[in-house]
Amino acid sequence: MPLNSNLLYGEMAASWLAHLAIPVFISIIFPYFFYGLTGAVKMLAFIGLCCVLSFVFQSGFLSVIQASSCNGIHNVSHILKGSIVATVITGLTLLIPAFIQPMRLMVSQLFQNHLTLLTPDMATFQQTLAEAAVKLEQGATAGQQKGGGITQAEYDAQTFQEFTIGASYWGAFAGAYGFGIGSLYAGSCK
Repeated sequence: MPLNSNLLYGEMAASWLAHLAIPVFISIIFPYFFYGLTGAVKMLAFIGLCCVLSFVFQSGFLSVIQASSCNGIHNVSHILKGSIVATVITGLTLLIPAFIQPMRLMVSQLFQNHLTLLTPDMATFQQTLAEAAVKLEQGATAGQQKGGGITQAEYDAQTFQEFTIGASYWGAFAGAYGFGIGSLYAGSCK
């Protein structure tokens, strides 16, 4: 029985939505399970969790494809191969917002401002500006950077938040593309 293209496109859209939601869901539960991780280790643990959930979702979606194409599930190894391929594509794509700042900021700046890191010289300058502003009874408007930058801890938290936004965007497209490639394996009835 041939592959139903309407089912394929519908499940591809469902995979897109699922992979859009996976990073959001993990960003909500992540702080409770991985408290204390920082920097690249934190992002890699996040990507690992995304890959586990991606594998689960892709396996389910690809099982439906094989059941539809082959009048039932006849070869679980083909579903697993397709799921592994789709998960690898997703995992590799999630490395983009984790380690390539312009690609991360391209998406995250649509939802939040990016503040620069506060250097020691900028900290002194910012303190001087703040004192001058108090003397002049002027303040900066909310949401704008106030002259200098943010601390390293604030910058790390901001970077991780930007990463989660970027991971949703990049993961959604990787999930749909990975599903399409994985369906080539799962749709085989042999």
